[in-house]
Amino acid sequence: SKYKNKKFDINNEEEALKIKEFLLSPTCECKVEKVNKKETKRKPTAPFITSTMQRAASSKLGFGVAKTMQVAQKLYEGIEIDGTPVGLITYMRTDSVRISDDAHEMAKDFILNNYGKEYYPATTNVYVKGKQNVQDAHEAIRPSYPDKTPESIKKYLDNDQYRLYKLIWDKFMSSQMAPATIANKSLDISAGDYTLRASTSKVKFDGFLKLYNDSEDEDKEKESEAKIPDLEVGDKVACKEVNPKQHFTQPPSRFNEA
Repeated sequence: SKYKNKKFDINNEEEALKIKEFLLSPTCECKVEKVNKKETKRKPTAPFITSTMQRAASSKLGFGVAKTMQVAQKLYEGIEIDGTPVGLITYMRTDSVRISDDAHEMAKDFILNNYGKEYYPATTNVYVKGKQNVQDAHEAIRPSYPDKTPESIKKYLDNDQYRLYKLIWDKFMSSQMAPATIANKSLDISAGDYTLRASTSKVKFDGFLKLYNDSEDEDKEKESEAKIPDLEVGDKVACKEVNPKQHFTQPPSRFNEA
């Protein structure tokens, strides 16, 4: 990450191979210069509005917009449960992240009873949409009855209905839960004039992540939990191998419907 304590770029193969040779040479001593440990909180995000539901259904379920709205319409109109049609979600065309006091209470009871008090935040999570001209007539998209868990009504739903209902239920419940605690750790290792850096992050308390992860890069996040041994400042380490890799900046991927 640094050369003679300054940030620098490795611009060509020749430079990269020179550094590799130095790091692997018997004269190169590597030792831990700095250990940084930091905890951060990651907060849940608001329950779905129409556009965020469409995007999530596209990236997580592979649904097109029309299919998402069709399935949501059916969940809203009602599914027959024990001979009675039950509307399972609130209206799916909405621009508001507001939820009713009843929904807050139902979610709180469910979280406390099923996950424990550490999963419920000190103060209730309330979300406000920044734009002034939001149509606030309808609530955010949420399950009409939070106690109707996706598993408990799975047998009444077809596969698409179950998957979309689970997405909406998980997102709403997670929006009412406590933040996750992430432990971040980074090491600076000196090797002659060079400074090498390794960093990792680990979920210490899952909080809302127990139900829903907003990140598009869930798999990358799991990879970054790679282990760094418990090293202290002054510890000597050996350089076992060096992989010089050339990296090209990738253009962002094309727009899809979502």
